[in-house]
Amino acid sequence: SFTAQQLNKLLQSGQPYLSLPMTDSGVPGAVLQDTLKTKDAPEQAVEDEEVDYEEIGVADTFAAYWPSKLKFGRAHPDPVVETATLSSVELPNITYELALPQKTTECLSALQVEAVVYACQAHEQLLPTGERAGFLLGDGAGVGKGRTIAGIIFENYVKGRKRALWVSVSSDLKFDAERDLADIGAHEKIRVATINKFKYSPIDSKE
Repeated sequence: SFTAQQLNKLLQSGQPYLSLPMTDSGVPGAVLQDTLKTKDAPEQAVEDEEVDYEEIGVADTFAAYWPSKLKFGRAHPDPVVETATLSSVELPNITYELALPQKTTECLSALQVEAVVYACQAHEQLLPTGERAGFLLGDGAGVGKGRTIAGIIFENYVKGRKRALWVSVSSDLKFDAERDLADIGAHEKIRVATINKFKYSPIDSKE
C-alpha cells in the first residue's frame, strides 16, 4: 500500500510502475528507474548519432588518387590522396600530344606527367579577350610541384618557346629550380638566371 504522499509522487511522474520495494526517497524503485531511463534515452540517442556521423565522415574524407585519363607513367613515390568530393568529378579527356623526351617522362611520376599535359592543354586555349588560358596547380606539399613546373617549361622549350619566367618568393629558390630542371634532364639546355641580375631596361632576346 502507498501513503497519500507517495501516491501523489507516482501520479506526478506519469510513468507506468510495478509495486517494488521503496527507495530512500519514498518512490518505488521501478518508477525511479523508468524515470531516469526516460531522461537519459534522448541524450544517448544524440551521442550515438554523432558517433555514427563521425565514423562515416572519417571513412569518406579521402580517396587514393591515380590519373584516370593518362595511360602511361610510373607510380608516385609516396601515396597521394584527394578528397572524396574531388574524386567523384570526372576529368576532361586528354587531347594534348606531349613532346617531352621519353627519358624525361620516365623521371616524372604519372600524376606529374598528367599535370604537365593538362597545363599545356589549357595553354592551347585562347580566352574571349584574346589572352591565353592559364592553369592552376593546386597539389599539396610533397607532390613535387617544382618538378612539374620544370616539366611544363621543358615541354614549351621542346615546342620552340625558349624563354620562361618562373616567379618565386625568394631568389634563393633559383637553386631549387635548377635542381628540378636537372632532375628531368633539362639543365643542359635551359639556363636559369635570377631577374635581379638584369638591368632595369627592356631585355634583349640575346640575353
